[in-house]
Amino acid sequence: MTFSFPFSADLRDKIRWLMLFRVIVAVILVGSLIVIQLSAVPSVSVRPLMGLVLFIVVLTIGYQWALKRTTRLDILVFVQVVGDILFETGLVAITGGVTSPFAVTYNFSILTACILLYRRFGFISAALASALYILLVAFQYLRLLPFAVPPLIWDPRDFYVIFLNVFAFFLVAFMGSYLAERLRRTSENLEARDSSYRSLQQFHQNVVESVPSGIVAANEEGVIFSANRSAMEILSRGKADMIDKPLRAILGEAAGRLIARAAANHTVQAHREEEVVATGDGRRIICGMSCCPLLDGEGRRSGWILVFQDITETRRLEGRMRRREHLALIGEMSASMAHEIRNPLGSLSGSVQVLRESKALDEDERRLMEIVVREADRLNEIVSAFLAYARPKPPSLAPVDLGRVIEETVTLLRRSDAPAGREGLNIVTEVEPDLVLPAADEGQLRQVLWNLAMNAVEAMPGGGTLSIRARKSGEGGRAAPAEVAVEISDTGEGIAPEAMGKVFLPFFTTKERGSGLGLAIVYRIVEAHHGRIEVESRQGTGTTVRLHLSASPHVEEEAAPGGPPRIETSRPR
Repeated sequence: MTFSFPFSADLRDKIRWLMLFRVIVAVILVGSLIVIQLSAVPSVSVRPLMGLVLFIVVLTIGYQWALKRTTRLDILVFVQVVGDILFETGLVAITGGVTSPFAVTYNFSILTACILLYRRFGFISAALASALYILLVAFQYLRLLPFAVPPLIWDPRDFYVIFLNVFAFFLVAFMGSYLAERLRRTSENLEARDSSYRSLQQFHQNVVESVPSGIVAANEEGVIFSANRSAMEILSRGKADMIDKPLRAILGEAAGRLIARAAANHTVQAHREEEVVATGDGRRIICGMSCCPLLDGEGRRSGWILVFQDITETRRLEGRMRRREHLALIGEMSASMAHEIRNPLGSLSGSVQVLRESKALDEDERRLMEIVVREADRLNEIVSAFLAYARPKPPSLAPVDLGRVIEETVTLLRRSDAPAGREGLNIVTEVEPDLVLPAADEGQLRQVLWNLAMNAVEAMPGGGTLSIRARKSGEGGRAAPAEVAVEISDTGEGIAPEAMGKVFLPFFTTKERGSGLGLAIVYRIVEAHHGRIEVESRQGTGTTVRLHLSASPHVEEEAAPGGPPRIETSRPR
């Protein structure tokens, strides 16, 4: 006896279903027959029926034992089909032979062979069932059956019944094997298509994950539901920090503007903006992002796709290139300016000094002569500073004791005519011991420290604290190269936000008598030493300038400078 079972399971699971339903159907059929025999005049002995039930139970136990130990499941299935056909033959023999209504149960075993073992075993099962059925009828005619089955009398209609049953067996085998073959091919095609679909889906996923640009997908409300690996790496955020979060919270207001613009235009054209975005680890980067609608299979908008890149370094390089172009233009002008301004200025200054020695001058005229000489000297200093900026002298590299340079600069600052000695001004230094730069120009470093310290002092006309700190940072590896950090802070007026982006430009100054070249020269010197400079300022609180100078034993001449200065502005709270 057999029964149908889920086709989606593997063969081992199908065999388990087969054994379970065999027992259930056998018990139902034989049990109902026993009940009928016991409730009416018995025409069939109950003992053989009980023997059939015991036979099917023993077979099932044997099948279960074999299932755990064999790997040839096809042989196990065929053995079960043969056992089922024997069971069905016994049931037909007990219930009347050629007149038994249970001859139809042979078809169940034949169908099982067709479904699980396909066409060849289906016809073999049909042939075996036909042979056993014909042999059973022959034994019935010859009165060789051990059961109390009524003997058959010669009747052509019985042979017609035999023919119909055998024909039905082979017809079921043919139709069952045909349908099973179609089912198998359909299943293989579906599996191939499913495998192809999964491969294509995996390919698309790999493409999205391999793209170096960040890609996020959001629904119509602007809530993120997907993000690729690059998006999480650029923003230093985990998946849990991005999924189900609003786009504005992750990518800033520019994301909202992009979505609004794309929704208003009703097109699939991408729109682009730039935004300063806060990363998960506290950094602030410049992201160039574009937005386009996410369309479903019918071309209807189902959400938004934002593609973005970290363009912070690109913008730094662009700023450096613009600065270099500006410097190149200044350098071209410097030679002619030296001749056109400095030489006449020297002649003018010398002539005025000669005239000043004349005894015919009264006191007012002599004072005017001194003003002319002083202003000529100041003009000469401006031209010299300009030439130093436009055509800087390459640094003469040698080991430099930075702690000693800082100490001497502070001493000179306190003893100079500068306002460093005024009342209310406090100078604090914190320098790590044995702070040596292996390759630096001592004279240029003194100029950097002097210019920055003087700017800090002049930013505190009412007094305050000038702090100079120096320490080592980095471990000397490629991930964290060894460098020295110098920090110069004041408690002065601070820098206005609108002026922060211009502080290193030549000739930009907020002082009445400043040349605007001090910080520009500082930047050029730091750049020549392959260092970095950062400025933070809060209006009304003070300004901090940080220098990052290489502490590596060798400075590569061909290395690119550290990039444009990083400037941060904090407004008063």
